[in-house]
Amino acid sequence: MKRKGSVSIYLAIVFLSIVLLVCAVAETARVNAVQSKDKAVTMMAADSVMASYAKQVYEDYGILLVWQKESLDETLSKYIQANIKMADIEVSGEDFLGSDLQEVSVTKKVYATDNGGDAFVKQVSEYLKYAGLKYAIDKLLNNSKEIKEDDSKADNVDDITDKSYDDLADEVEETDKIIKEIKSLEEWSKINNEINETIKIKSEKWKKADKKLLKKVYKSCEKIQKIIVEKESDVNKAINKIEKYLEKKKDFLKKNNYKESAKDYMDENLTVLKKIKDKIESVKSFEFASSLSGNPSEKSYAEKFLYVTSQLEEYFRDLQIAKITEKDKHNKSIFDSVRDIFDKGVLSLVIEDTSKLSTASVNTSSLPSNTSMSNSLESSSLYDKAAVGVYSNLYFGNYIDAKKKNALKYGLEYLVAGKDSDKSNLASVVERLVAIRHLPNYACILKDAAKKAEIEAIATSVAAVTGLPFLEPVAKVILTEAWVLAESVNDIKILLSGEKLSLVKTQSNWKTSLTNLFGGATKGDESGFKYEVYLGFLLVISDRENIVYRAMDLIQMNICKNYNKEFRMNKGLMSFESKVTYDSPPLFTAMPWMVGMLGESGSYRFSINCNNGY
Repeated sequence: MKRKGSVSIYLAIVFLSIVLLVCAVAETARVNAVQSKDKAVTMMAADSVMASYAKQVYEDYGILLVWQKESLDETLSKYIQANIKMADIEVSGEDFLGSDLQEVSVTKKVYATDNGGDAFVKQVSEYLKYAGLKYAIDKLLNNSKEIKEDDSKADNVDDITDKSYDDLADEVEETDKIIKEIKSLEEWSKINNEINETIKIKSEKWKKADKKLLKKVYKSCEKIQKIIVEKESDVNKAINKIEKYLEKKKDFLKKNNYKESAKDYMDENLTVLKKIKDKIESVKSFEFASSLSGNPSEKSYAEKFLYVTSQLEEYFRDLQIAKITEKDKHNKSIFDSVRDIFDKGVLSLVIEDTSKLSTASVNTSSLPSNTSMSNSLESSSLYDKAAVGVYSNLYFGNYIDAKKKNALKYGLEYLVAGKDSDKSNLASVVERLVAIRHLPNYACILKDAAKKAEIEAIATSVAAVTGLPFLEPVAKVILTEAWVLAESVNDIKILLSGEKLSLVKTQSNWKTSLTNLFGGATKGDESGFKYEVYLGFLLVISDRENIVYRAMDLIQMNICKNYNKEFRMNKGLMSFESKVTYDSPPLFTAMPWMVGMLGESGSYRFSINCNNGY
């Protein structure tokens, strides 16, 4: 009996051990299955989140993103719970793979606008590769090496076209009028000749003290004296004018980096006028009435007076005024019309009828470029700009090919300028294109001897007409810059008409003339690039972040206009990382001592890391 009892105990212990072993193996297998199931559940939930992409953004622009309307943690939890409980399937009996969601923690979220729009640019690049347009990026980058933005102008162009030039010319014109009056000596000469003739013919009568004759001479001298006194007012006025002019000239020369010692005939006139002023004082001291009470036989008093007045007459004739020919006047009119172009807006020069331009405008306050701009973590900025440029050319309009359904019809111009209206963006692009054309056009005109000679001839006439010889080099600069500007404007007219324009300017493809600045031919070149390509050049030489964020601005504006006013790119999720924690109660090893080893929860706890994105 004792032996049988021992065997029973032994067998019981062996059986229990076997049962425990089987339960442990079964529990281990179950836990691994639970973990696999929960991992699958987590991945499906993450896929479900990313499957809720913004349909309109994808269909219209080929960009995948999730527009978040609620917390990502909540959305992910909702999908996980639904998958755990198999909400769409009726299940009866015990769930051997059951587990409970404990916590969902999103550790990282990447939105379209984060990190300089790197995720957005990555999708754009992948899209272009898929569309077979990578060659277009390489072509744009290669062509862009031939172009260089140059906003510089020739020295001091902004300064020399300002009001100070006109002030100087006005001062000269007004002073010339006064001096012309001073130089008017017809009555003077007539009286003076009468006196000289009288003294010469009647010289014998002086010895006889012909008092009547002497009185006649002195009366004539008094008339001249009166004329001189009347001219004194004009002399003082002219002196004041010239002194004021010389002050302005000094400031002008200093401002425009010319020698302050530059002289013109006004400097000489001032010297002569000061001598005239001194002589007038001495002429005024002659008292002819008192001299008649003296010895009338001496004519020295009259001769002395006539000597002084003859000096005055020489001084009067030494005064200068501008002498101009009809040709000078014609050239001056050309110059004046040339200067007018600096006061006009470039857009009005390029497009004569601006009323036909798009009037679309937007509020930019909520756009990514104003709310979410940051720096890129990548280093391929040049490639990124070219990629965004090629991509944008597919979906956004421009002046040549406006997109009527878009918030801004000239989207590519917005990428370059970033202003709130189509007209402002086009004006900015036109100004930048004109600036780019400045360098090749300026180089061409400097190499053309005929054009340089034409400029010099007009500049010489301008100096003659204004009486400002030191302004001849200034006039040359203005004429050169104006001609270059006119040619650049004509170049942009060619582009906006849909024609090609060569990057290189030569005498053979120069279109404008100095006498008809805005009458140049608008026929394009046989080789070159069209307007859209030049816009691509502008994008490549622009700031990378500006281009990327403005592209997202356009997508947001258009989605808001056509589908949903609340849409925001900075809430467009492109990828995320999360950590999900689950609990699973023990099943095959649910003995008290085993459960106690599992901690306070009394369940198996494990975490699953998940990352998902486009």
